[in-house]
Amino acid sequence: MKAEYDFSRDERGKFYHPEAEFQLPIYLEPDINATTSHLAEERGVAVQALVNEWLRANLKLLESVRGKLGQRLCSRKILLKRGWVPGTIAQVLSLSHRHPPP
Repeated sequence: MKAEYDFSRDERGKFYHPEAEFQLPIYLEPDINATTSHLAEERGVAVQALVNEWLRANLKLLESVRGKLGQRLCSRKILLKRGWVPGTIAQVLSLSHRHPPP
């Protein structure tokens, strides 16, 4: 590595593209990857399509649960404080029985 670099002839923002979208890589654990790959193959779809379908269904169910339990009870902040991972529907559903709203 050089001690100094000369950037005087460089152009600021040359590679910046405001319309560019960044897609986050998501890494599945081996057992989940094997199961989703098998299910996707059975259905004749890509793993990405299958996982996106599941996530959309999970988010839709979560939104319906939020409406029933109230925004405050299901807020992400409260779920995180209580140690739950946002989006796990079984935990959100059990929330109303174990922890009544303050």
